[in-house]
Amino acid sequence: MWQYLEERVIVSDPDTPLEEIVLLKYSQRIVERLLQAIEPDIEAGELPLLPLIERFRPIGSTSEVLFRTVRPCVGTTKSHISHVVLDAPKWEHSVAYQLERIPEVITYTRNDHLDFTIPYEWQGIRREYRPDYLVYLKTEKGNIIKVILEVKGFEVEQDRQKQIAAKRWVRGVNHHGEFGQWEFGVCKDPRRLREKIRSLLDHL
Repeated sequence: MWQYLEERVIVSDPDTPLEEIVLLKYSQRIVERLLQAIEPDIEAGELPLLPLIERFRPIGSTSEVLFRTVRPCVGTTKSHISHVVLDAPKWEHSVAYQLERIPEVITYTRNDHLDFTIPYEWQGIRREYRPDYLVYLKTEKGNIIKVILEVKGFEVEQDRQKQIAAKRWVRGVNHHGEFGQWEFGVCKDPRRLREKIRSLLDHL
């Protein structure tokens, strides 16, 4: 804990005593971050992170998505779901527009009524993170990469906790090995989505 305080905590107000770190709202965040950062020592023989698979529904499907809405929508050609609902019209429309035109994108779906969630803890409460999109990409070698895509212009501390959980989820699923290769990416500007997609592929 003290090593974390010395190396990771920056006190922005010099008049604030460091002892305030023991207040619940601060100490709880530190504990959550430390727990998320603990990784098994595979080289020492510890088992890698593995996902907990639902026994009766191990894999979800876009074929199960069927709902009606009065919200504005835009049609799709690359998605298995006929329309993308525009909760934030300019933002969502821009993302769908880019995904439809990026050649590396094979298919995608907005995570709307798909029930794809990732568990995480925030302020001592177990919650569920619902990412924005699931995207299938094709690499130059023809391999398929499944990407959890979050499009977020402004981040708060809780968003960063969600991202830590998503990266941990990806590592666990990739260690499992039976659900393909997964990646997680955050795009902060839909206009730069093509650049983000190619950056993900370049780092594989």
